Amino acid sequence: MAQIRQDDSFPQSQAAALSGPVSAAVPDILKRFPGRRVGMSRRGLLRSLLSSAIAIFGVLTIVFFAIMLTGNPALLLASPSATHEELEALTRLYGFDRSLPEQYVTFIWNMISGNYPRSLRLNASPLEQILPAIPYTLSLAFSAGFIAISMGLVVGYLSVFSRYKLLREVPLNALAVFQATPVFVIGLFLVLIFSISLGWLPTGGSRSVKSLVLPSFSLALMFAARIAQVFRASLHQVASAEHVRAARTRQISEQEIRLRHIVVNALLPVLSVLGLEIGSLLGGSVITESLFSRPGIGSVLLVAIDNKDYPVIIAAVVLISVIFIIINTLVDMVSALVDPRTEASL
Repeated sequence: MAQIRQDDSFPQSQAAALSGPVSAAVPDILKRFPGRRVGMSRRGLLRSLLSSAIAIFGVLTIVFFAIMLTGNPALLLASPSATHEELEALTRLYGFDRSLPEQYVTFIWNMISGNYPRSLRLNASPLEQILPAIPYTLSLAFSAGFIAISMGLVVGYLSVFSRYKLLREVPLNALAVFQATPVFVIGLFLVLIFSISLGWLPTGGSRSVKSLVLPSFSLALMFAARIAQVFRASLHQVASAEHVRAARTRQISEQEIRLRHIVVNALLPVLSVLGLEIGSLLGGSVITESLFSRPGIGSVLLVAIDNKDYPVIIAAVVLISVIFIIINTLVDMVSALVDPRTEASL
């Protein structure tokens, strides 16, 4: 058995602690920094919430100036048959006749308070169309994320530790092919096999859990490769770390070393990648919902675009952006709870 090099960067006391009773309950990533707290400080939490608030205001600001660039925003929010008096009333209602700073403050307040212009097609608040659709979109995004994470972790693990070359290379290369394939092509391929040819699953809709299977896998296959690649690289890096070599000198079984000292520590970069992929998952949900006729935000948004229903488009863009920012912030908080070192990057 190879002997670990002894130096100041990895004291003997820490190597001995790896096989103690504490190591069974605490991840290695926390034990390698003695004296460090576990969790997220109040300052880190406030900084994360402040960053989220700034990001939301940034989105609202971009939407505001995009509307202003059209010339007269009232023309976007009014029906094509609106009279001159109706346009003037709408202009006064949303403050478009005021100075630009006043318009900005009024717009931000209306967006935050949910006071959106009425839908041109249904003459109702856009929230009446969008809010009922949010659970469908989130259920698709989270189920696809769960499948992508599961597939990515399994494939990444096999690509490093499997003794068979076939399992090390074929699944990873297959996911890379799916990653380069548009989601609608994957969806049509799955429908052709599992719905039309085999008749196992419905082609779309939202009547049962079965109707969620094909959309979830269509979306998940695009993102599993990224997770597998990051997990594979992280496993290689952690496997050569000194705390792993120290664990081998303690004559711990290879399976225990892999699970307790390598896999646990290699998961942190994967968690960071998830935060970056959330936007792609939500964006992919828009196309996937349209392909499988699911009643989510994507379907509402596409109908609004087709009808030039700008109030609904504005509300959908704002809410999707806010959902993305909130979920991304939660992922960052979880990362900071697992590894306090990541808090400095929040």
